Amino acid sequence: MKLLDFLAFQPLNELRRSMGNAELGEISTIRLGNRITADELFQLSRQGIDIDPNEIEFLNDGTLGYKGRRVLLYIRDIEEYSHVQKDLPRFHIAHCRTLDQMLHNNRFERYVVATRVDGIFNLKQKKAWESKFKPVERKLDVCQNCLDHLRWNSFSIQGSSYARKSAVSGFSIASFFERYGGSLFNETPKYSDQDAPVNEYPVNFSYVSNQVRAGRHWTCEDCGVTLSGLGERQYLHTHHKNGVKSDNSPSNLVVLCVACHAQQPQHAHLRRSEAFRQFLASHPTPNYFRGQVRKTA
Repeated sequence: MKLLDFLAFQPLNELRRSMGNAELGEISTIRLGNRITADELFQLSRQGIDIDPNEIEFLNDGTLGYKGRRVLLYIRDIEEYSHVQKDLPRFHIAHCRTLDQMLHNNRFERYVVATRVDGIFNLKQKKAWESKFKPVERKLDVCQNCLDHLRWNSFSIQGSSYARKSAVSGFSIASFFERYGGSLFNETPKYSDQDAPVNEYPVNFSYVSNQVRAGRHWTCEDCGVTLSGLGERQYLHTHHKNGVKSDNSPSNLVVLCVACHAQQPQHAHLRRSEAFRQFLASHPTPNYFRGQVRKTA
């Protein structure tokens, strides 16, 4: 059935003229072909769903949506690089500045969506001494920048540490959905926490990395240092721009020396590596080696 073009529908236009050329209201962007399925709805309320970043919608009230449902966002795959306890990620309820920064840094694909209300989230965690990710359930705290963005119960990021911690500990996901609602009529990262590929390197990544680095002449694409010698190639890394280690598309891969790699978002752990220290000792000329950490573009 072909729908009428109501903007050219004569009876409607005559009615508008009789009302003094009344303006048309804002047309909602409902994506009828992209509504959530019953199976997805079940997964959202239990394990979460891996998503395409383009499917997330930033709603007018500041909250987040996916296929007609208001949702939470969180990073599922947690990799620890040392024996020191790493803080767990926060979950997001709004389009806050943290998500803005992740979007800017092309790290948004690491997120999954969920609607579970008990504060327990499904994670995949790998310790520094382990080789595989293991499924775990952990309680996560809400992002303070999200609370500030929504002014949740008058929350302010400028408030005292005690007030902010109290607001986080007292935050209720159920109350959030009760206040804002769960169902949407708007449009909306790609996976749920159940079907997202684990964020780890594919088995052939060593081959891929060698091909990419050779194709870019064993040269760091940030500082320009060339590391083509057999003893130097270990200091030249292949970096995933979006943080998704399984995404080896050429546009997602950039060749960086270990020092430039350590400047990338969430890669500060590389500064504690022996390769980083050895590289600084043998290549002291780039400007970030002289006690000044250079901000990469």
